[in-house]
Amino acid sequence: MLKKYRGFTLIEMVVVLVITVILFAAGVVSVGDFRASMDLTNAVSFLEQDIRYAQRSAMFLSREIDEDWIYGIGVDFRDIDNTGEYHLFKWCAPFESFDPENEIMTSALPGFDPEYNLGVSLDGVANGGLPPGGLREGVCDRTVSELVKIGEYQTYKVPLTSLSLERHENGSFQPSYIVFESMTGRAFVYDANGQLINYDYSKSDDEPTFWGSTSRDVIPLAFRLRRKSAGSGGAWKLVSAAPVSGRITKGDTTIE
Repeated sequence: MLKKYRGFTLIEMVVVLVITVILFAAGVVSVGDFRASMDLTNAVSFLEQDIRYAQRSAMFLSREIDEDWIYGIGVDFRDIDNTGEYHLFKWCAPFESFDPENEIMTSALPGFDPEYNLGVSLDGVANGGLPPGGLREGVCDRTVSELVKIGEYQTYKVPLTSLSLERHENGSFQPSYIVFESMTGRAFVYDANGQLINYDYSKSDDEPTFWGSTSRDVIPLAFRLRRKSAGSGGAWKLVSAAPVSGRITKGDTTIE
């Protein structure tokens, strides 16, 4: 006698199919969250690493043969909000070598002429500010104040498809550059126009007043990041660098 085999009913097959789809969707979401979490961890770590690299490079300055003096090593963050990209650069000085008798080279700020007020235009460049024109390729060999991209060092690109990034701003001040002074490693923060932040522009003394030495709050270079998939309730990760001291921190602290 032939045995009778019981097959699946249509309802049973539909139930199994629905469960399979649900499990697959849950797996896709889990994989997506895992990748976004990895992106967040990498972004925070590489941002900190690249800023520290600029700081160390300034403190242990190494120049090419016949290269002019370098005010400092910096990071250009102007486009990080839009593209996730940022670049390391050298701030070339208009001097062939360091001269301790040169008041500009020994002043309180990089590229600052104590004979003039902070921010005054000198040959098209704000006194104590970064030179205009963006970054160029090459080395510091033209004996002019300019910014030269450090092309041999590949910086990280923040994946803005999976991460939200916010820059710390304070009123009209939007930190966009940080420069670490050669040899000392002191940190200076500038806005997108290359104007120095955290110093009193109205004071006409020989040395501009640092806000940190008064009751005025200083503005650090700081970014916070989180996974887009986490929504508005997701935790932020912070990377910041303090002016003058150059103290670099990362963690869960939010930007107020």
